[in-house]
This record gives sequence, C-alpha cells and structure tokens, in this order.
Amino acid sequence: MHKTKPERKGGYWESPGWRYIQGGTACPEKNVIMAINAAINIQNRQQEALKLAAQARKRAKKETRKRTGRRVCKTCKREFDAEHGSISYCSDLCMMIGKRRNNAKWKAKQRDEVPPELGALVTCKQCGQKFHRSRHYIAYCSNACREAARVAKRPMHSKTCAVCGTEFTTTDGRRQYCSEKCQSAANPQQKELPTRICKECGKEFKATQGRKYCSAACSYEANRRNSRERKKQHKKPKPAVPEAKTDPPIFTKCKECHRVFRAVNRQQVYCSIKCSEEWRKRAASDDESNQWKGVFYR
Repeated sequence: MHKTKPERKGGYWESPGWRYIQGGTACPEKNVIMAINAAINIQNRQQEALKLAAQARKRAKKETRKRTGRRVCKTCKREFDAEHGSISYCSDLCMMIGKRRNNAKWKAKQRDEVPPELGALVTCKQCGQKFHRSRHYIAYCSNACREAARVAKRPMHSKTCAVCGTEFTTTDGRRQYCSEKCQSAANPQQKELPTRICKECGKEFKATQGRKYCSAACSYEANRRNSRERKKQHKKPKPAVPEAKTDPPIFTKCKECHRVFRAVNRQQVYCSIKCSEEWRKRAASDDESNQWKGVFYR
C-alpha cells in the first residue's frame, strides 16, 4: 500500500514498496507510481467516509432509543408510555417474566430442547381469575389462593371438646380441645410454672426449666459481660521491653591538639573540625617542603 507520494532523492524516485530509477526499466515509471498512490488515496477517503457514516448511524440509533412514546410490552402485549428508550416491559413483573423466558430459551437452545411457555395467560385453579405466570408449574394467581387450595385439600373433622362439650371442626385429627383455655383446664400441671430469679436483674419470673434470665435484654447484657471477662482471662500479657544496650564511653587523644576527648566511635581521631583542618594544612605544607628538598638536595 502506498500512503505517501514518491519523492525525488538523488537520481531516484522513491515510494514505499516502489523505486523508479531514472532512465532504467527495472521498476514502474513515475506516472505508474503516481496513479497507484492516487487510487490508494481515493480508497482511504472512501473508507473514512464509510467510518463516519457508521458513526452517524450509531449516534442516530442511540438518540432514537432515548425518545419516549407509546410502546408494546414484550410479555403481555399491552401498550404503555415509556419514560425512556431502554424500557421494553410495562411492569417489573413482566420484566421478570421476560428475563426468565429468555434464560429458558437460551438453556433449551444449549440442550436442543423446546423452551417452556412462560408469560402465558392462564386461569387460576382456585378463583378462576386469569393471570400471567412466571413459571411453567405455577397454577395459582396469589399466595392466598394457593393456601386456600391447600386447606381445601385437607379433610375437616367434627369433634366434641373433652372439657366443655362444645362441638368444633378442625383439620387436625388428633385435636381434643376447642381452645387453649380448655386445654389448660385439662392439664393443670402445664399451667403452673416454677418461679425463678433472673441472674442479671434479680427479678422473679415464671418460666420452664433451663431459663436463667427474665428477658432478652438481660440475657444480652449478661452474655456481653461474660464475654468481656473471658477475654480478660485469656488475654496474654505484653512482653517486657528489653533495655537498650549502652556501650561504654570511648575516650581518645586528639591527633592535633593532643587533648583527651569523648569520641563518637573508634574511627574519630580529632576532637573538632578545626583540629582536623589544621592537621590537613600542616600535612600539605610538609609535603611541599619535602618535595623541594628532594629537588635541591638529592
């Protein structure tokens, strides 16, 4: 591909991939190279125009999605006013049914099976009202209808209370009393509960065996206090901080003034910077005098 025009360099006309030698026949001529480059420029402009058109279509599609208006729900096929372009369902229930239907279709497609029918309009088996079911096995429109159907399936028993003789109906075949009052009268040992003392606040209360506190608040406070005490018992003591080791002081003699001073380390040989500079000056002057002595007194 030629993206640049041929340029004259010395005795050659050069272009990417082509070279025209002036006066030679080994490569295409200059006009051929120019024609190829012109065709390539036209092709590049066409590709750029197609790219801009695709961007414009994408932008227009995005703008149309933002528009509001009347739409048809994909689940119940009912018209509704959409607030913005991304809404496809009239309610949350229809959206849930649509998502489940799409997931079921995808799973059935992976297994090469027929997807179950979701979102269909069916009749409730209890009240006869029509509704859109979100699962293929749902048969009732609400929890109330499902509970009523479950109760209807259980047989009713007509019984007479063993204490007061009142007739009553129940679904429990083992029931013998019409109310809790009659049950307590028939079993007085269940009515009298032992009196206990709360271990937290000291208040008396009646409860069965095993209870230690009169209320949930007392139980919470007692458990909280016991937890703190257990943590204190199992808490490990902090290790003692070892004392820092101190080296004995170092006393040395200054190399310049011969005064005894306290050094920071064993490498320090001068008591101050002034002594260090004086020693260096004297050493430099001694070196120069020795050099002159070597020249004249060899």
